[in-house]
Amino acid sequence: MYLTRSMTKVLQGVAILCMLGLHLFNRNEISNYYDVSLYVNIFGTPIPLLTIISYSFDCCVPIYLFCSGYGLAKNYIDNDIQYNNKNLKRIKNLLYRYWLIMIITCIVGYCMGMRDVYPGSLTNFISNIFLLKSSYVGAFWFVQTYILLVILSKKIFETIGKYEYKLIIAISFLLYVLAFIIEKKILVFSMNESLNLFIDALMLLLRSQFSFVIGGIFAYKTIINQNIEKILSNNILVIILQICG
Repeated sequence: MYLTRSMTKVLQGVAILCMLGLHLFNRNEISNYYDVSLYVNIFGTPIPLLTIISYSFDCCVPIYLFCSGYGLAKNYIDNDIQYNNKNLKRIKNLLYRYWLIMIITCIVGYCMGMRDVYPGSLTNFISNIFLLKSSYVGAFWFVQTYILLVILSKKIFETIGKYEYKLIIAISFLLYVLAFIIEKKILVFSMNESLNLFIDALMLLLRSQFSFVIGGIFAYKTIINQNIEKILSNNILVIILQICG
């Protein structure tokens, strides 16, 4: 499967629409803001049907990560020498936008009288600047995870190019499942906030890397398929291969 830049942009647009649907309707406590007529009783708790349907939009993050993994892998394959420099520029541009939105959020929150939260303490403000926290806007967690994936992407793509795809998928999926098991069944958060922040960041990274890796694998398989098509399109080379065979 070959994805053009415009096709990945369309997929990212779909992911954004899914994200809006997910965050607008997936919380039972905000259902009073829109008309809800149908409820489903789950374990004795009535939940709006619209809220249940909205969870189908949870694919927004995997879609975006897949597109990111695919696009970055293509960039790495095309020019691995300049790859780190391009990624550094990409991270800088993302951080500039993030800081701008964060500052605007703090100004608006401060003007609305929520000074305990926006910006809150100096420690809280600095933690948000350096992506250690996402207390201003919950969705900002993705910025930290995405930047970590970009930083690790060169090593990820080197591994994809070196080993069998099935092995890479198996290991990546194992890490994905392991993150959920640790977070839901095993992990007991300590009283140390710094340790909790580290563990939370690690779990988000492990849960997000699977879709990113799949995107990278699709990019590698696309390059291989294109090379095979070019070889087969050369009639002279095909004849030589047939004679040698």
